[in-house]
Amino acid sequence: MHHVDDSIPPSSSDDSTKPTWFEKDQLLLSGINATLSDSALPYIIGLTSIKQAWDLLNNRYASTAPAYVMSLKQLLPRLKKGTQSMVDYLQQFKVISDQLTACGSPLSEDDLLIHILDSLPPSYRQLCSSVRIYARTSTLSIEELHTLLICEDLSLIEDTPPAVSAQSTALVASKPFRPNNSRQFS
Repeated sequence: MHHVDDSIPPSSSDDSTKPTWFEKDQLLLSGINATLSDSALPYIIGLTSIKQAWDLLNNRYASTAPAYVMSLKQLLPRLKKGTQSMVDYLQQFKVISDQLTACGSPLSEDDLLIHILDSLPPSYRQLCSSVRIYARTSTLSIEELHTLLICEDLSLIEDTPPAVSAQSTALVASKPFRPNNSRQFS
């Protein structure tokens, strides 16, 4: 934390066996880089000190302003699965939920579960109804919902017929209809 709060100013060590302040700083910066999500990593590319990275990430993700909390909560019902994988879909909710928790305004598991179920496409309607019925008498954790949704996603993929080629053509042989008792004129 001394590198982050500037309580130890940059200096070099006279002892060649100890890492210098700069080496420690770069080691810490590498540690932060290694632990960031793919979505957060681009924000600190090019920064040269742990203090810069810490300050940027703190400003970006730890804002506790009521407007920021409200904007995060407004995002939840707007999330849609679309064509993304179930894992990516659920990750969006996790990121927002984690940000709300970091701001001191965590979502309850029930609220998160409701947002996840409400944002699913109609093909998941039967599972959503079953989950809601189950949740009336028992508690369903987000981890359990995650497992159910992954299984349902795989089931829906298996049930989807292979796409028909856009260039396929139906060939139909036809013969004019003539009743048996009709006369043919020559």
